[in-house]
Amino acid sequence: MKLTRRDLLKKGVVGFFTVSLVELTGDLAPAAAAGGKQDRDDDWGLLIDIARCMGCSRCVAACSAANPDHTGKVLELSDIRMLKGLSSKNLSYVRRVKLSQDGRPIYRFVKTQCLHCLDPACVSACPVGALQKSGPGPVTYDPSRCIGCRYCQMACPFGVPTYEWDSTYPQVRKCQLCWPRLEQGLKPACVEACPVQAVIFGKRGELLDEATRRLQGGKYVQEIFGLRQVGGTSVLYISDIPFADLGFPVHLGEDPLPPLTWNILNKVPAMATTVAAAMAGVAFYTHRRSASQNERHYENEVEEKKKDDKERM
Repeated sequence: MKLTRRDLLKKGVVGFFTVSLVELTGDLAPAAAAGGKQDRDDDWGLLIDIARCMGCSRCVAACSAANPDHTGKVLELSDIRMLKGLSSKNLSYVRRVKLSQDGRPIYRFVKTQCLHCLDPACVSACPVGALQKSGPGPVTYDPSRCIGCRYCQMACPFGVPTYEWDSTYPQVRKCQLCWPRLEQGLKPACVEACPVQAVIFGKRGELLDEATRRLQGGKYVQEIFGLRQVGGTSVLYISDIPFADLGFPVHLGEDPLPPLTWNILNKVPAMATTVAAAMAGVAFYTHRRSASQNERHYENEVEEKKKDDKERM
């Protein structure tokens, strides 16, 4: 769909006044977060078994292929091995943890991505509804609504959302549980790529049952990370090493974060958010104006070429 200059200006103005209104009233974000439940057993999610993961990073390669960045680049395995965390170019990565057991080094590998909270703080913090908790569970992102305020980055307790700092027209980037693939009846790309079922896909209730079954094997820590943390998540972990030793944020508590998050973000000075929204509107307008100028330049070149061809004839 081709946007007109009026549409783009309207988008900037709406963003400007929406953020200003939210700062004054504090009403919009709590409404967006309403409906969070701790018993959403039918939500789609993942179970990640750290004891099974062998660190091959095929899941990351598959994720990159299914979700390339704005340049269209897909990460090669050589690139993936250099990753130090989540970024706009990779929505997941496998963190290598070195431990010591009986005086000898051992390693564990932790697949890291969005945990798709049952009551997500990022959704609560987004003043324009660019992030939404979908009915089937995944937390999705609509770039056409995003104004670039990056409140979601501040709100996420797991530090997941990233930003395309190297793009002229940046977007927020995060795992959406391969939402387009789910709509086609497919599994997330990372699940299909895992050769040892260290990551499996299903409904949260079924994944909890499978996690409980695996915990009975004796080698596992008797805990499911994500069962209750910050109200519960749709991405769950089990491990044979204590989660604290693996660097998990084990002190988050069980209460959902949206009410607390919004109370904090609501104290951000109105000027800061107003300027961010205004700049978003200017960026959209500038982009469209530049595109129109390029189109006219191209049309002029075509006309001049036609004239030259006629003169030669």
